Amino acid sequence: MNVSTQMITTADIIKQARPAYAAILDFYSRVIAAQEKNRERISIPPIQIDPDLLSVRKKNEMPLIDPSEFRIDRDAAVALFIEICNLAEDWAPHLAEDAAVMKTALQDGRIDLDALFSALLDSRFEPLEEMARAVCVSAEHLSMITYLSMAPGIETAAQQLSGHLEPQSGLKNGYCPVCGNAPNMGFLDDTGSRHLICCFCYHTWQVQRMGCAFCGNLDMENQGYFFSEQEREYRVSWCDHCHNYIKVVDLRHLSRDFFPKLEMAATLHLDMQAKEKGYKGHVLPT
Repeated sequence: MNVSTQMITTADIIKQARPAYAAILDFYSRVIAAQEKNRERISIPPIQIDPDLLSVRKKNEMPLIDPSEFRIDRDAAVALFIEICNLAEDWAPHLAEDAAVMKTALQDGRIDLDALFSALLDSRFEPLEEMARAVCVSAEHLSMITYLSMAPGIETAAQQLSGHLEPQSGLKNGYCPVCGNAPNMGFLDDTGSRHLICCFCYHTWQVQRMGCAFCGNLDMENQGYFFSEQEREYRVSWCDHCHNYIKVVDLRHLSRDFFPKLEMAATLHLDMQAKEKGYKGHVLPT
């Protein structure tokens, strides 16, 4: 069974347990499958880091690069942008109208994907908002589909860069050792060890089991977690010191294949509960 088939099967299992997520999972499982297929056509040269600078960054536990240094295979990303728009038209009614407009605007030159890629890598949202207004679509929808189309290239570059990391690097870091972004999900492996997943490049790294995943706070009176007996595979860890939360999947209670992007999409109710309690997360589109 290939990865795409496994993902669709896993999505079907989740839908049986949580029917309310059927539409979301139908769309995202196909997007993720398209991303995996797209990665096969990506060709980007490895990001080169000056040896002296690399040594300094590793010694001081700094991220290897700034997100703006990621490289994108433009042709692959543009093709995926169009494919995701097509998937949205077929599988995501709430996105369908904007997706059709975006696809047409790309073809007639009103959407400049190079400018959007650069804006997202630099965390500059004004150009994206201006372009969304110009073509009369939601800035959130344009940002989401743009990010999803460039994500395979970012993940490919992050995998290449991870070869520079030392084994067990970042055991105390609450930020991605590759690009410095915050995690958007964690998981406990079969031994109970905790791992975090970057919200931007999807690099996974191990951290110490105890303490806040973001600020490192060890005061147990200022942190905790909540979970549901009906969903023992999930917990939400929160911290009153930095007011962040993170969703954690306990693989010891998971009887299906683990695809973090699917789990992110299937746990939006946990994000709502955490935000209602006054905590903030670091969520980017899957």
